[in-house]
Amino acid sequence: MNVLVTGSSGFIGSKFVRVLRAQGFNVFCLIRAESNRSELDIHTLVLEENSVAGFESALTEEFDYIFNLAAYGVGRLDQDMDKMFAGNVSFLSNLLRSLSYKPKLVINVGSCAE
Repeated sequence: MNVLVTGSSGFIGSKFVRVLRAQGFNVFCLIRAESNRSELDIHTLVLEENSVAGFESALTEEFDYIFNLAAYGVGRLDQDMDKMFAGNVSFLSNLLRSLSYKPKLVINVGSCAE
């Protein structure tokens, strides 16, 4: 089964990817162009921009399960909170609107910025 994980280069995401792989899932990691990929030795899909078109370009497979662990603003709580909220909401919204199919399950993991 194909699984998409966002936030896979982060602390929790990188460990979650290892667990999924150990259980036999075919894991794809959606990352930003500037993300650190050194820990990811699996399928990576690069998101160039947070838009429906950006997701449509990056998501070249269909996924049974989608886990959104990505969060804009991690470690930046002193910055513009409205911008962080808007960025995190638009990220998930654009991801879901870009899909032409219905995954079996979508899990959105919250953080201090939602």
